[in-house]
Amino acid sequence: MQDKKPLGFIGKSVSGSWDSGTIAWNLCSRSTFGGSDEEVFKFAKDAFRSNVSIVVNCAGLLNEQTWKLCIQVNLIGSTIIARTAIEQFGKHNGGAGGCVILIGSVAGMSAAPHWPVYSASKHGVIGLTRGFGSPRQFKHHGIRFNCLSPAYVDTPMTKNKDAFLFKEDFTDSRELAKLALPPADVAAQIVKLTEDENQNGDVVVISTSRGVEKVEFPPMPLY
Repeated sequence: MQDKKPLGFIGKSVSGSWDSGTIAWNLCSRSTFGGSDEEVFKFAKDAFRSNVSIVVNCAGLLNEQTWKLCIQVNLIGSTIIARTAIEQFGKHNGGAGGCVILIGSVAGMSAAPHWPVYSASKHGVIGLTRGFGSPRQFKHHGIRFNCLSPAYVDTPMTKNKDAFLFKEDFTDSRELAKLALPPADVAAQIVKLTEDENQNGDVVVISTSRGVEKVEFPPMPLY
């Protein structure tokens, strides 16, 4: 959320039933880091009366005009959530392990002249996922890390002309937005990633043109 208050709970908690489970939400800020990230996990644990074992970090910002905030939310926020999850339910700390889903972007795997800083932040999210999802890391903490990288998604964020480095590029993007993914399709793929215990350290792309595909990265030389 883009507010000026520190991380903490700035809205009223609301609980309600949904299907056979429970929904609990609490508005907080990812734009500043003046609070305890453990509070977020404590809130979820208290609300569900159960230990947390699944985390989906879908907070994101696309705005080249506020590029520092873009990096804070997309990359630093993802890093904080990932490291806190490891400390909270990693097996090395006596936890049961679990899974973390980070949200990347197709812009994180190619050049994005419209959004160079956003693209850089999402490149970082993909690197974070693959690093924490490596066999060495999994042996240590027992948490699966995967990244879902969507193409255009039908959200207000992709319809904001202030998000673009060059405002004149916004006209072109409106045509592309007609082919945008429904948010429900992205959510369904997130659920599949949480359920597939064989997936770890993977980057999965979802788009209207090509569907769902796992990205294969070539091995890199060390010297």
